Amino acid sequence: MRRILFNLVIKPWIILAHKSYVNECKRHGKYCEYKGVYIISDPRYFADYDNYKSSVIAALQLIEKVSMVRFLRLARDIDFICNLALPGLNGLFVSVRKMCCVNFGIPSYRHDIGHLALLIIHEATHAHLISIGTRMKHARIEQICIREERRFFRMAFGHNPVVEKWFEERLQEPVLTSFALFKIFLKNKECFVERR
Repeated sequence: MRRILFNLVIKPWIILAHKSYVNECKRHGKYCEYKGVYIISDPRYFADYDNYKSSVIAALQLIEKVSMVRFLRLARDIDFICNLALPGLNGLFVSVRKMCCVNFGIPSYRHDIGHLALLIIHEATHAHLISIGTRMKHARIEQICIREERRFFRMAFGHNPVVEKWFEERLQEPVLTSFALFKIFLKNKECFVERR
């Protein structure tokens, strides 16, 4: 049932929104490429595009500097990083368009490149698991993504007891189910598609 709802409702919206975002970004010159990854934005956030673009590029450079393997995997599995308001979510990977959506409105992503890099690593891990055809429960996939974030953090910044505690708390948190994500989407669908 969920697959049918996804294919009939969500997937067409995502494809239409993605095409309109890319076209709108190109038309306004708000379209940038960094080593195979395109940085685009919801047209409603063009005013902050330069700040967003420089933050994403800095985060990608950090990932590349710390772990070339992770960066190459990211560049293979993600085509677009998009600034998009995601009510109730920090980020989201959309496999239909190989697009990592980032909620750049969250202050910690605006001011902390390391935090933004962790989010991109998290979503890139989702992308990689999907690309290799992994079939696991959503909760297990989230644990793998959080552990990958922690490994990257340790490589980039070393061991930090406060951050380690934060990762452990996140590993214990209940995970949003696919149905809960679908309800968030339906409740806020106007945020996910371009208004005409």
